[in-house]
Amino acid sequence: SRQLFSSVVENMPAMIFLKRADDLRYAMFNRYGALLLGRASGEEMIGKNDYDFVPAEQADLFAAGDRGVLASPPGHITEIAEEPITVGGQMRYLTTRKVALRDEHGVATHVLGISLDITERKQAEEALRATVERLARSEQFVRTVTDNLPGMVAYWDAGLRCRFANRYFLEWHQMGADQMIGARMDEVLGERAYADSAPHVQAALH
Repeated sequence: SRQLFSSVVENMPAMIFLKRADDLRYAMFNRYGALLLGRASGEEMIGKNDYDFVPAEQADLFAAGDRGVLASPPGHITEIAEEPITVGGQMRYLTTRKVALRDEHGVATHVLGISLDITERKQAEEALRATVERLARSEQFVRTVTDNLPGMVAYWDAGLRCRFANRYFLEWHQMGADQMIGARMDEVLGERAYADSAPHVQAALH
């Protein structure tokens, strides 16, 4: 029924909207999308356009994109992987799919849009990227220090595979870093030297 459809659309965790083809003003906007834009309900959006809610520069981009959707072939779905939008002075990111709705003559009458808020996911990805960059810088710092120490430095994991070796350690064992990293301790030290070291290694592990 129409009431059931309306209830589903209103409560879906996605921004769902219709824009009229002639003036790109909203003909429908669901409650979830309105709340995302800081509005109490979708009714506040009806008859308005993007210029009423976002900076003009962003609204220009949205309008150009909508005109592209309306000019696309029938059935074509436009996907926007990452779309920035300013809400209440804060930047949020949406992933959006748009398609042109057409009448019985094939004339585009509306733009249907469905957007998901991916702000938290993007923030998590950026935090992970920053962490990786910090770790890379930290590892480079550690390597620079250890490579200039007058002695051998190596790190072995619980499975006794090499995870780090400084320049002196590599030179002493005449191995490249690609050969050393992941190699077993007994392979690197040799059976006799490993047997001599094994009690100390096991004591360190326990």
